[in-house]
Amino acid sequence: FMGYLVSHGEINHENFRRAIIYGSTMASFNVQAFGLDRLRTLSPEEVEERALNFKFLADFDLPLRTW
Repeated sequence: FMGYLVSHGEINHENFRRAIIYGSTMASFNVQAFGLDRLRTLSPEEVEERALNFKFLADFDLPLRTW
């Protein structure tokens, strides 16, 4: 969350909302392995894919996707 805000410089409504998504994304990777082990093997593509899934799940105006 804080890393996203710092990396984008300006704290505004849009960046704050995105920081929530990216903070939740990174936290979800942390619970997949002991400590920070999972973060060591992450690729930027994995982070982006999961962030998009979080964004989709948080948008209540979209129909639910079936997996």
